[in-house]
Amino acid sequence: MKFKVFFALTILFNLSSSYLGAAVLLKANMWSKNMTLNVVFIDGSDQQKQWVKTYAPLWLEDSSLSFSFYDDFESAPKATHIRISFTGNTASVAGDHKDYFSKDPTLLLNRLNETDLPHRYIKQAVLHEFGHALGFEHEYRSPNWPHGNQIIDKQIKRCLSLMNMDMDSQHCHKINQPLSRQSAFVTAYDKFSIMNYTHNVELNDNQSKTVTAKTTLSFLDKLAIRNWYGN
Repeated sequence: MKFKVFFALTILFNLSSSYLGAAVLLKANMWSKNMTLNVVFIDGSDQQKQWVKTYAPLWLEDSSLSFSFYDDFESAPKATHIRISFTGNTASVAGDHKDYFSKDPTLLLNRLNETDLPHRYIKQAVLHEFGHALGFEHEYRSPNWPHGNQIIDKQIKRCLSLMNMDMDSQHCHKINQPLSRQSAFVTAYDKFSIMNYTHNVELNDNQSKTVTAKTTLSFLDKLAIRNWYGN
């Protein structure tokens, strides 16, 4: 019976974009299967660290990966894969960056410093950024994104307004361009994915559509990590 259920879900996972969605995973940024990712906190309160330790592993329940958390560099191995700071911005390097011996942050969670931030948004921020840390990209970069390139232009402008003046402006274009099927594992667009931003999209018929950021992993987020990072 379990095999039949799994087989049915596999078929469901591969349906075309006119029916369902899933995820966008950068091929070149995937971690190796069965890998333990060393996660070290550069700073942060005990509560902030606990939020990360509680929510980040939700990504890995059906995968071959695992996290090992360290509260500081002194207790961590020399090789660290995800290095977290609660300063600066809220962002993450995408997947395996190959730089395991630096002490620079790879994942920023400044949003968790906001006063009285509702708990669901704490969970959302952790899950979204750890999605990036695992190599998952924003849904609007998918070849199967159904709402045009307007959001691409908006995100580039937003990036340019936030970036440091000494940063190459081409970076904002690079990280927001649509991805090809050659560079990423993709299935259909998933409006329920944790990797969505909240934004309004103008459609061709002068109508608008609101894409809403989610606060939990979607069914298809979980199915995607099982499919691409499973045993």
